[in-house]
Amino acid sequence: MDGIKELSKRMTKDLKDLMITLDHDDTAAEPDFWVSTGSTALDYIISNKRDGGLPAGRLTSIAGLNSTGKSLMASHICANTQKMGGLPIYLDNERAFNHDFATRIGLDTEHNFMMPEAPSTVEDVFSFLFSLGHQIDDLQKSGDWPYKFVTVIWDSVAATPCKADLTTENPDPTATVGLKPRILSKNFATLLKMFSRKNILLVCLNQLRNDIRAKPFSDPYTEPGGNALPFYSSVRLRLTSGGKLKTEDGQVLGIRTFCSVEKTRFGPPHRKCVFPIYFTHGIDDPESILTCIMERDGLQEINGGQRGKLLAFKGEPKENAIPRVEFKKKFMTEESFKNKVLDAFEKGMALDLSDPRLKELSIEEATSA
Repeated sequence: MDGIKELSKRMTKDLKDLMITLDHDDTAAEPDFWVSTGSTALDYIISNKRDGGLPAGRLTSIAGLNSTGKSLMASHICANTQKMGGLPIYLDNERAFNHDFATRIGLDTEHNFMMPEAPSTVEDVFSFLFSLGHQIDDLQKSGDWPYKFVTVIWDSVAATPCKADLTTENPDPTATVGLKPRILSKNFATLLKMFSRKNILLVCLNQLRNDIRAKPFSDPYTEPGGNALPFYSSVRLRLTSGGKLKTEDGQVLGIRTFCSVEKTRFGPPHRKCVFPIYFTHGIDDPESILTCIMERDGLQEINGGQRGKLLAFKGEPKENAIPRVEFKKKFMTEESFKNKVLDAFEKGMALDLSDPRLKELSIEEATSA
């Protein structure tokens, strides 16, 4: 009997120690920083909050077909990292980084930006990432680390070969089947814990390829790298083309991109948004916000006669309407108008997360039933 009591005491003590361990800040699920993707609508549906975005200390996967804006979005993420006091690092295995365009969208490529020689293999990429984590640890201990967090862009997973692919001139394509997924799975399992503690956001860009095993009416595309990226990612985005943006005379100014949130640990998944990308200034956030609000009837378009098309907020008199052509300028220059627009945007984007089973019954009636 005494032995049972002693065992019970030890188990109680062990459980208390475990509860104290789980209460530490380094196991918290809420990220310390949210990095904007350049699109307010996309930031909201990822994190289910107004000032959200991609979570620091987590893995994000962005996949899409060619010319859908993956590298451009990565440049926006780097620019927003700089604005928040972070350090962006770009691993350009595709040799696709455009310095001039990145500068035009707000990225300072001369200061607080790292673009090392891209690692030639997947194994080298992970060697660099582990080394980065240890170097940050040493600099933080010595007090020489000035950045709040780090964002690493890997562009891209599909364009980075394994060492075995480079060992012979004409390698047998069947000899390395499944090698890259095994390397990714093995390294992500240990890497992401360190990244979470060091607030390192890892963004992996990836191409979509035709899935030769796809069945009729199923998803015809697959992501290279197997199931490791989908499994370990906290956020998964898929970009698809929505057509070209042209002037009246047919000149192409940009593209329209649809984005689907395939996975997110911070809000309801499988939500979608659309945003235009212009070749002059990248993602046009005001236009994307305007589209979202009008789709949800937060803003109404009315005929203003000689003033052209007017925009009026829902519930406000038509006398307060503004010309549609002035919307972007007012949004970018007037803080009060911007906050008013964002309030209407948030009201339209918010989801009702209450339990639908309790809508027709009171809580007392539901529990008694």
